[in-house]
Amino acid sequence: MMLDTISLKSMLALIIVPALLFSFLILIKGLLNFSRTGPGIKSEILKHYRFYSVYALLRLFFFVLIINIFLSAIGFFIYLSVITFFQLAYSPIISTVVSLLSIGYFSFVQFCKNLLFLPSNIILSSQYSMTNFYALWQWLSPKKVVLMQWVPEIIIVFLILLAGNNLLQDKSFNLFFIPLLIIFIVAIIPYVSLEFMSKLFSFMTNNVNNERPNIIMIGSDTLRKDRVGRIRNTRSLTPNIDKLMKKSISFENCFVPIARTAPSLLSFFSGLLPWRHQIRDNFSEASDCQLDVSPLAKTLKNNGYTSAVISDWCGTDLAKFDLGFQWQDLPEDQWNLRYFIRQGPKDIRLFLSLFLQNHFGRLFLPEIFYLGGVPKGKYLIQRSQSWITQLSRQKQPFFLNIFLGTTHPPFGSEYPYYSKYADPNYWGESKFSMARLTEPEEIIRSQKEPKEAFDLDQIIDLYDGTVTNFDDQVAAILASIKANKIDKNTIVIIYSDHGMEFFENDTWGQGNSVFSDLSYKVPLIIYNPQWQAAKKIEQNIRSVDLLPTLLDILNIKNTENYDGQSLVDLIENDIPKEPDVLAETGIWFSKPPGMSENHLHYPELLDLIDITDDGTLVLKADLKDEIYNAKDKMLISGQWKLVCQPMKNGNRFYLFDRKNDPKNKKDVSEKYPDIFKLMMHKITDIYSLYE
Repeated sequence: MMLDTISLKSMLALIIVPALLFSFLILIKGLLNFSRTGPGIKSEILKHYRFYSVYALLRLFFFVLIINIFLSAIGFFIYLSVITFFQLAYSPIISTVVSLLSIGYFSFVQFCKNLLFLPSNIILSSQYSMTNFYALWQWLSPKKVVLMQWVPEIIIVFLILLAGNNLLQDKSFNLFFIPLLIIFIVAIIPYVSLEFMSKLFSFMTNNVNNERPNIIMIGSDTLRKDRVGRIRNTRSLTPNIDKLMKKSISFENCFVPIARTAPSLLSFFSGLLPWRHQIRDNFSEASDCQLDVSPLAKTLKNNGYTSAVISDWCGTDLAKFDLGFQWQDLPEDQWNLRYFIRQGPKDIRLFLSLFLQNHFGRLFLPEIFYLGGVPKGKYLIQRSQSWITQLSRQKQPFFLNIFLGTTHPPFGSEYPYYSKYADPNYWGESKFSMARLTEPEEIIRSQKEPKEAFDLDQIIDLYDGTVTNFDDQVAAILASIKANKIDKNTIVIIYSDHGMEFFENDTWGQGNSVFSDLSYKVPLIIYNPQWQAAKKIEQNIRSVDLLPTLLDILNIKNTENYDGQSLVDLIENDIPKEPDVLAETGIWFSKPPGMSENHLHYPELLDLIDITDDGTLVLKADLKDEIYNAKDKMLISGQWKLVCQPMKNGNRFYLFDRKNDPKNKKDVSEKYPDIFKLMMHKITDIYSLYE
């Protein structure tokens, strides 16, 4: 074969045509089996977004085509190298077949890689039962995946080198290959600068000595307090956090006011209770937020700090509301119809997600990269380490908040954590993550199902795996702090936005019941290198107390009217400051199991949602009072806990003695009538302050 008989146009056609064929196949299948993320939306609303839907679909198809062109080009160069080296006759049909096989093979390799290392990515992007792939998963191993990926690539390089001299003498080949090589080199520059250079600088430079310490907060969504230090198989779930606790202040009874991400995070970083900042659910517009104080990041900025925040799909509220962070490494608000539309049909999303769990995906298709429920721990820790390196090079101190979705439902982990505690003989639907949580309709339905509907032992095993996963992530961040030589001048805080119930009180989920403390009690650990001794503090405190405590530690004058109070006197001098703890339930997606028929209730989630002009999903304005009036409330004062349930015939109150009944199972209102009466007056007076 003479190379000069193949024109540049022919080369392009032989690469693009197979890519187009494969891309159209994915497009057609996606449209025939159409399934979009997000809640079910009425047809008249979707009509309003029909042009936007077409744009979103074409955009996704473009990236599908780009990926397939790249994979097709690999097959084309393999075929070209073989016929050049062996002096075989050229056949466009064989070339097309080889390119199609190349697309198919490398797509299969990526599928296997995701199935082993990140199965949640397939679960959340697929319409297929994972049980279909269990046999393949059993066959896979890290070594096999590496061999599947690298052996063909080594063979390809070898073939191109063998035929290299003949190929490089061809002008048409050079006109095509050299620009392609330049594009490839440019494409990998972000990876080099992001990972390699930051690690290099951490060893080449010395940290600047700041007068004030740096602050690094490390949070995990849905991390229960009782999982920190919990023993399984004779070993703690969190050995690295346990080690940090031995030189830290650990608050054993820290409560959040609402066990939902948006209101809880806002309270942490504003020092205000939800009834004051006005965010009491996850379905709010940014304009609903009323901050009449300076949030933590803004206050620190005014005192010479640089602030940054990084998160995965769980941290969208950190960007949605203005909390004063100067640098934001965050996804868009995911409670947005436009965002759901851009994620496209599942078959297209599945193909793209196999290739875009990387820096390229985050930059160009963040709605695929940040798909809800897919863990991003490994990648996010690498970015966090890069942020720590960059921030530690500057002259001023910094405040970095790292918020991870590691322990959030559906409890899918990266390899090997999803199988760390699970029964190897379990072959049900929840092998890799909690089943039937990929669609809003499934989530709503599961909220009202009884305990018997769940493989609860397996789900708890998965959850414990995510806890250990988070613990190792904390260890990686602590190692980065030490590598950058800022460990002696950095305050480290471990926290969570809320916990989780696994039917301890006849229901599961986040903040569906205030009878149990499990949704509202969160870990709060403060490591300050200037403190000499570790301490466990049993006194009740609130998440809103963290902000004024940090300002006090930093000797920053507090002139704001925060709801929280500083805990420094308690920490350093054992001076008790035990505030009353007020909390309420979140919004039920559907009526929880075990709820009385006489309880006030409201429609299921899909009937509560309205859509703003920009696509944001919000609560219908005319239903807000009905929703908020139906919330259960609790007040904790010392050892006593009062629960208020709004019923159709008036409020129903319960009193619990937390000291002698920590699971809050026995109502003692009749046994202690004076305390019961006092607590009822307290909860009424406190709520009246915010009306």
